Amino acid sequence: MLLSNPLPSRRLFLATTLSAVFLTACGGGGSDGSDSATDVAAEEEQTVSGTIVVPETTQVSTLGILSKSPLKRLAPAAAAPLAALATDSCGDVPAGYQALPGLIVEFLDIGNEVVATLTTDNCGAFTGSVPASAINTRIVLNKVQSLDFDIGDFIGKESRLVSTLPENAELVISVIQGIGEGKVALTVTDSASGKAVLGLDESHLDLLVNNNPASLSDLSYGAAIAQNMSVSLVMDASSSMTFNYYDQVSQQSLEPFTIANLATHTFLDGLEDGTDEVGMVVFSSAVTTLNDEYLQNLSWVDANGSSVPDFQFSATGLSRQMSDLHTLADIYDPQSEIYSGFRLSEKHAKHPLTTEKFVASVYPWGGSTSLYDGTMAGLDLVKLGSNPRKLIVAMTDGFENSSDSTLDDVIDRAKNEGVPVYTVGFGSENDVGVNELEKLAVETGGEFSLVEGSNLTSLFQSIQTGVRFQYVATLGSPLPGGAALSVTVEYAGNRVTRELNLP
Repeated sequence: MLLSNPLPSRRLFLATTLSAVFLTACGGGGSDGSDSATDVAAEEEQTVSGTIVVPETTQVSTLGILSKSPLKRLAPAAAAPLAALATDSCGDVPAGYQALPGLIVEFLDIGNEVVATLTTDNCGAFTGSVPASAINTRIVLNKVQSLDFDIGDFIGKESRLVSTLPENAELVISVIQGIGEGKVALTVTDSASGKAVLGLDESHLDLLVNNNPASLSDLSYGAAIAQNMSVSLVMDASSSMTFNYYDQVSQQSLEPFTIANLATHTFLDGLEDGTDEVGMVVFSSAVTTLNDEYLQNLSWVDANGSSVPDFQFSATGLSRQMSDLHTLADIYDPQSEIYSGFRLSEKHAKHPLTTEKFVASVYPWGGSTSLYDGTMAGLDLVKLGSNPRKLIVAMTDGFENSSDSTLDDVIDRAKNEGVPVYTVGFGSENDVGVNELEKLAVETGGEFSLVEGSNLTSLFQSIQTGVRFQYVATLGSPLPGGAALSVTVEYAGNRVTRELNLP
């Protein structure tokens, strides 16, 4: 769902209302004074529409992902009733969110009086005609909490998508990045689910540049203004990823690779062909960018084991074709059936969009953890991208122990190139380098998350919502190099500020 600039609508409807008031007060518009003008104003209406959702909890999202996974053996019995909470039949509700039915939506005039109300249906949607005198919209969540918007936000060709915050959640600016031409990209999430907060407009943001207020001319989703993203998934393939553990959510013994593979597929499932471009870097003792040069060194066969032409992907290692990217996710996983001859243990099915071809080569990764070198390769990869918005997602289940690069090397380069790094610690706080991962994320404008077990799938879904629904704020003037940027978001009774020094 795309946002448009609500400022013109605000001016239009305010002007309409004031004109009606002026005609009534001055007796214009009719031979008998004000009656005719009042009738005209009363007859004028405007059509509004919107959809209101709330992020799913981590557990509901994880179980929903497992129950729908191609890895059928992962789906626990508990997933069925929880997955039933999902609103699959509601086309406007994104994956990872639930509709909010039965909410009252009030429309207020210039005197803050309610002039019309609508109620959301089972899919959280509302639509209808309201008087032209309405200039503001209030979504009533409960007796003490509401969300306020300009009515122009709900007028247009597409229904406006708005999310509330989960109970006891706080706002988080998880990613912030200057992308040139006076534009700032930012991902706003909540602290409970980690999913993107949807539907913000200019009134919810304040920006300071070098401690001076900055004017904001537009706030849109990046995709709405052809500002797509280049993303590098930097994935750990060290030997520890093969150690089975008992997963509390699915209640069975799993290998980390199995969950990481599903998490990667989940991330890709939420993106559309032809929009954002994604690539993968796999690291262990060695670091590999999955591009055509690497893929052509593999032995490709059909289901009968006969040689077939190489799988063609991308010379750079970035692609906008999700089917090709699902193939990379399966190549990353030694348990995937894409490997025809590696491992005699049970394998799981390839993703439905993965190539029909198979790899006869031996799985190449394992050993130690070259996280920093892998992240450097991820920076090399997104540098080849064609999009101004860039992001590294770096996941590891352990501690850095093999790179030539240092933590400071990675941070300095990411900051100089203006690329946020989202770091993921897959395991407990004793299993991963929490301090290093958090420092890498915070100092580059990204975010650090620590997650255990199959909840990694829900986290990758949350990161994907941040890619899909990332905001681009357009300032009234270009940002000077080296500027100190401060962004404040105020929404649903919460307020958060994040600062970043631009390169």
